[in-house]
Amino acid sequence: MRVVIVGTGAMGCLLAARLCRVCEVVLYNINQSVVDIINRHGIRIAELGGEQVTYSIPAVTSSLGYEQWADLALMCTKSRATEIAVGAASDFLQPNGYVLSLQNGLGNYDVLCAALGASRVIAGVTSQAATVLSPGLVRHAGEGPTYMGGEHAGLDKIVRMFNRAGIATSRHDNVDSLIWGKLVVNVGINGLTALLRVPNGALPHHAASMDLMRQLVREAVSVARAQGVELPFQDPLEQVVTVCHNTSRNRSSMLQDILRGALTEIDVINGAIVKKGAEVGVPTPVNTMIVQLIHALEETYSQQV
Repeated sequence: MRVVIVGTGAMGCLLAARLCRVCEVVLYNINQSVVDIINRHGIRIAELGGEQVTYSIPAVTSSLGYEQWADLALMCTKSRATEIAVGAASDFLQPNGYVLSLQNGLGNYDVLCAALGASRVIAGVTSQAATVLSPGLVRHAGEGPTYMGGEHAGLDKIVRMFNRAGIATSRHDNVDSLIWGKLVVNVGINGLTALLRVPNGALPHHAASMDLMRQLVREAVSVARAQGVELPFQDPLEQVVTVCHNTSRNRSSMLQDILRGALTEIDVINGAIVKKGAEVGVPTPVNTMIVQLIHALEETYSQQV
């Protein structure tokens, strides 16, 4: 199988390093300097055991030479880039190729379906954790299961490929459940780690952060239930705490954004809970405050001391 990975951040690089063991992989990014670094030095993964392993994987800034080359496009971009990135992905894809989204937040699946048709879009979530140390250099910070949803004819083949690559993966037939399950986890972790500037594993070990996590998750679960969504786990808070422990060394993607002074995905994570809560009349005061605080951080980057 041929795979194009759209995005060269932490997850894109980690998945490229794993999948290149079992299939052909090319990385896509519009940033020429990042692409040059990857082509010069390879993808370097600081593994969980401490060793650093380098993988030689081609990176490109356009589909030139790879038109209709890929069987699968793996979307690993920020949510705000999805609309533009799906156009690039379609240039790489064969006419019957699939797009798999492993992105955070609500809305990516709908954007991809609108562009390519639902029959070609696979929803996925992963609990793998990784942190960018520098372009092309990524620390693998935790492992967890990956799930893919839908009734697509090629899904089982993709699931088998991920498992052969060492990424524990299963299929799940309820797409909404998958997406909302990942959303609830992100709601409990990302904003708090970004505000407190701590790795995931710190949150459950302090009474105040644990209480905030509990309130954030409770609101998200209430909204999901009001929306008629069945979550993929029995105890949502326990699931969030488990992810914190399994990815204890990881800096969440939102914390990584804050540390480098970039815009975050707060509007499609905690902001999505606020928006969906308003639609069904469920109050979300704690999530609302988290959204406001993150936006305040973003707006004051140049004045922070």
